[in-house]
Parts: sequence; structure tokens; C-alpha cells
Amino acid sequence: MVEGQSTDIAINVVSPNHGITGWVSKTQHGQLELPHIGYLVNETTLIWICQMRKPGRLFQANTRWFLFLETVNLSVNPAEYRIYGQMVEIVDGKFAVDAKQRGQHHGVYYAAVRKQTIS
Repeated sequence: MVEGQSTDIAINVVSPNHGITGWVSKTQHGQLELPHIGYLVNETTLIWICQMRKPGRLFQANTRWFLFLETVNLSVNPAEYRIYGQMVEIVDGKFAVDAKQRGQHHGVYYAAVRKQTIS
């Protein structure tokens, strides 16, 4: 799936000393890299912030950020995962939200259980 560019790869790393950090490599709809930092609100809620970067431009200055809220509901079967993202701009300490971007970055996903055959 990765070679066919039909999936994106993400990793979150949690450290008691350093908090949460991670990286998303998007291949669907064009190559983008999303290094990010996160904050674990509780055991089912994560907030993270990132800047979308094109390969080779990881350190280019930019005032546009994405904020994401992720939640998981383990009380339903299959477990439900929700993500909502909002583009914001931070300039000179001021925070602005583009109303046209509201509701454009969201998804609801469900856990899948694969049956393994042991031979």
C-alpha cells in the first residue's frame, strides 16, 4: 500500500520526559511531511499541532499551522476514532482562523479486527 501511494504513514512517540511527538508522511494526494508535537488531554483525547511541509522544505518559515483533535471511543464495537483538524495562522502572537477552512479536515474511522490463521 505504501509503494502504491494508497496509504499514509504516521507514528506518535510518547516519553515521560519529553511528552508526545511524531511524524506523518502523506503520500495520498501528493507528498507532504507533517512533523508534530502533541498533548495528551486524557487517555482517549490527543491534541497535536503541525505544519505541512513539502519534502526538501522542512525548515522553511511559515505562519500557517494545523491543529488536530483526536478522540477514541472504546465503549463501542468496533472502536471509533475521530479526528478534526483546523488550519490557523499565528502572526506576531495573534491567532487567526480561516472560516473557509472550517469542517474541511475531519474523519471518523473504525478499528478492524483481522483474523489470523496459524499453521
